[in-house]
Amino acid sequence: MNYSVPLSGNAQQLKKENEMSKNVQEKNETNVIPFDVSDMEADSGMGLGQVKQEDLALPFLKIADGKGDVKSGDIFNNVTGEIYSGSEGIRVVPCYYQKRYIEWAPRGSKGAPVNIFSPEDKAAGNIPATERRLKSDGTADYTDWVVAQGPDDERGLNYIEDTAQHYVLILTPEGGMEPGLITMHKTGLKRSKAWNSMMRSRIVNGKNGPFMPPSFAFVYLLTSDKQHNSKDETWHLWKITLEGDISENCEDAGIVYNFAKSFASSIGAGEVTVKHESDVTPPKGDTAKGADSPF
Repeated sequence: MNYSVPLSGNAQQLKKENEMSKNVQEKNETNVIPFDVSDMEADSGMGLGQVKQEDLALPFLKIADGKGDVKSGDIFNNVTGEIYSGSEGIRVVPCYYQKRYIEWAPRGSKGAPVNIFSPEDKAAGNIPATERRLKSDGTADYTDWVVAQGPDDERGLNYIEDTAQHYVLILTPEGGMEPGLITMHKTGLKRSKAWNSMMRSRIVNGKNGPFMPPSFAFVYLLTSDKQHNSKDETWHLWKITLEGDISENCEDAGIVYNFAKSFASSIGAGEVTVKHESDVTPPKGDTAKGADSPF
């Protein structure tokens, strides 16, 4: 024989609340709508209806010089604010290369370039004449200064920088990807030429014989490389290392390849705008990915 013990008022109330909670939980579980990435894919671009190219900022990848809050030699993204350890580096897929000749206002000025010239402009003679000058201490200054057209021509204070522009896809540690731009000038031009030579030297055997694959068929590791001169001045340059074929060194290689191809086509068609600034500053208060401190 089973005996039931009468419940007190509090116990009855507690039992009632437990039953209600159980019923709500069961109801919620039956109303859960499963989420599938294909649903998000079908809604691609929604919410960005009036965003145009001029409303976007292509991220620059820079090596910090230690003048800001980021440790010298670390790599930072000036748009997302992410910082990466310079010794561990970042993985990228190169998508497109451009040469530009950028005219800047006098050093110390901030803002956009005065002019941006293409190789076609140079071939047509549309770039102002430049000259090399001596520094105040009498040593050589390898800056290409614009030749002044008279004593009152302030344009003679401007200078033109031979700039290599490498458009890349950044492969994030989380498995994502995002477009970015790496610029190299002065002593960095040698590294740019070496990277271009590395990309052009890749040969793959196809069904019709050997061919040169597109640059975005490979993944590269970019780290920072410390330099110094006889005056104990130090700076960092990019160090580029080939990781290998995208199919063997990248998850979802097909997706990355097609995105890189589309990005390259957009750049070639002039649909990607680069907003250069004379003072691309590192972010503040972030910690380098893979580093102990940004300082």
